[in-house]
Amino acid sequence: MDENKNNSNKLPVPPLAPTSTNTASSSDNGGEYRDPKTAKYGWGKFYRPPEVEIKDAGTAEVLNYLDPKANITVRQPLDVTKALAEMEKQSQAPNKSQQFMLRTYKNDVAEAIKYGHADSISIALAEQKRRLAEGGTTLSPDSYRQENSFWKTKNILLIIVSLFLILGGVGFVAYQFLGQNESPIAYTFKLNTLIKNDSNREINLDEVDVTKLVSLLKNKIETSADAVGSINNLYLTQTDVAKNKVQLNSLAFLGFTGLTLNGDLARALAPEFEFGYYVAERNIPFLILKTTADNIAFAGMIAWENTIIRTFRNLFFLDKLFEERAIVGTNQRQIVDRTAFRDYILQNRDTRILRDLDNKIAFIYSLADKNTIVITTDERAMTEIFQRLLLAKTGNTR
Repeated sequence: MDENKNNSNKLPVPPLAPTSTNTASSSDNGGEYRDPKTAKYGWGKFYRPPEVEIKDAGTAEVLNYLDPKANITVRQPLDVTKALAEMEKQSQAPNKSQQFMLRTYKNDVAEAIKYGHADSISIALAEQKRRLAEGGTTLSPDSYRQENSFWKTKNILLIIVSLFLILGGVGFVAYQFLGQNESPIAYTFKLNTLIKNDSNREINLDEVDVTKLVSLLKNKIETSADAVGSINNLYLTQTDVAKNKVQLNSLAFLGFTGLTLNGDLARALAPEFEFGYYVAERNIPFLILKTTADNIAFAGMIAWENTIIRTFRNLFFLDKLFEERAIVGTNQRQIVDRTAFRDYILQNRDTRILRDLDNKIAFIYSLADKNTIVITTDERAMTEIFQRLLLAKTGNTR
């Protein structure tokens, strides 16, 4: 009796299916089993316990069998049709807990590089394949490298140009601030001459009355005592607006001394000139002018012959050319034709001369070369100037 009572608290061991229907041997503890209450079959791996106790006798409908040896739960037999339907229903139901993210090509590339699935070259090749598939153009690996090289070179050039601009700006600012502290370069007066002179004497117009300049020059020529045969230069200076001493040019000299020229010759006159005197038994004045046009000098001098004697009368001591003499035995008076210039050969050079009443050369001028005009009152002075011009042209000095 007691034995039956104890057996009522035990669940009968599920019988094994017949040997012919088992897919696994009893030693594998697998095969078909049957729920003795529902008479349904299911497949599962289980141990065949000699006796399996129910945890709660009041819930015998929950058929969970616990193997005390292997700690394996053997689930209750399955209704296969119902289970498949339930699985299909769950697979079609949306997962509300899943969060969707907007995927971009940029994020995909970043993740691929981050987790080591791809490098930049493979991604670039994949992008080319995508463009080709879409009907676009693609780049070969060489072209890709050339394109990258082009942009690298362009960036390098931009950096270099930027550095130059920055350095230039810094240099300019430094020059503006530091250069102002530097003392200005001192101005040095330089005398310009056309020939080698035995002396050079300055006349500063800031210190004299320019209205009396001709008288001052005549006095210098008459009273100077120098060696016979010497050439002496009298150069004129004045202070410019920058308070620097400068040498007068030819047009300024002619203007201050009243030596007027005709228009063509005045326009062709170069700024260089020289005024001085040659020493013989007396001091003989001379003037050297330069022209910038080859064909102007000779024609201009011929036109100047009509007024040149009157122009140079005071400065060159030409009073003898204005003398009048009585002709013996008559009531007539003899005067010099001051326009009657004659050709004269001196040192194998053509000159033009004007003689006084004593038939002596009182005025002579010549074109020493196509751009140099020499004017004086004595052929000895002309000869010496010819020689010194030749020495100046060849670079020789004596």
